[in-house]
Amino acid sequence: MSKSKIDKQIEKEEKEYNFRRGLAAMQERRRSLENLQRVKQQHQEYVARHGRTWLNHSHKH
Repeated sequence: MSKSKIDKQIEKEEKEYNFRRGLAAMQERRRSLENLQRVKQQHQEYVARHGRTWLNHSHKH
């Protein structure tokens, strides 16, 4: 009988741990997505300022 109580406690802690880990992963994904958007935007601004010629050369490998 005491075992099932321990099992329930372990289950509860596992669920909470997985939930927290999932939350952290979600926030990490969102952060990296925002970084990607910012990099893309900066890149587009750079291209708009400096023209596209260097881009064609750098992407041929």
